[in-house]
Amino acid sequence: MDRIVILGGGVGGTLTANLLARRLGDRIARGEVDITLIDAQGAHVYQPGFMYIAMGGEREERLSRPERSLLDAPINLIVDTAVRIAEAARTIVLASGAILPYDYLVLATGSRIVPEEIPFYVRRLTGGWQVICWALVLSAPLTATVAGVAAATTGLHAGPTAWLGFAYVSVVSMFLGFFAWYAGLARGGVARVGQIQLAQPVLTLGWSALLLGESVTVLTVGTALAVLASVAATQRAR
Repeated sequence: MDRIVILGGGVGGTLTANLLARRLGDRIARGEVDITLIDAQGAHVYQPGFMYIAMGGEREERLSRPERSLLDAPINLIVDTAVRIAEAARTIVLASGAILPYDYLVLATGSRIVPEEIPFYVRRLTGGWQVICWALVLSAPLTATVAGVAAATTGLHAGPTAWLGFAYVSVVSMFLGFFAWYAGLARGGVARVGQIQLAQPVLTLGWSALLLGESVTVLTVGTALAVLASVAATQRAR
């Protein structure tokens, strides 16, 4: 008897097992071929669907199915973890202590994300505000040099009001505001919360009219309302 063992119950392992079972159905019925799939969890998770979770179009529980329900009847399912492959002896040692012989072995264990092993990679555990702060620290020598050269060659001609406005935009809007912004992204998701940023030009128009007395035309108001409507539509979309 030819013993085919498949490690991994993901998309690749499940499809391979079913295709082999259908192609070798007659030999399986005659007892000439045995197909076994080993999966550590016993549950099949459709990982390509994860991107729909990020977009708010799918729920996590709908992407998981019992592995047994996806396998054709002639396929044996073992819920266990393979801890060692003995190539010379053509056996697989399982975490339970069982030893499974094979004639043909299919490795479909997938991949594992290990960002901590990528040099200079900013880990997910590093929050957005930490990244912003470190970016400012690392870029400070360059930006300070450029600003110093510009000030020395062209001079400083702005008045007190302009400097106060510059300070507010630099400290509050472009720095402290990021703390609240990234906290909102973490809670509501980038795809949904990120759309709210489209309302920023509309708020700018409103504040400029109220605080600075700038004139706002009917066309500008209509465009602003159209932007708000598109933001509202995307927030309701699933």
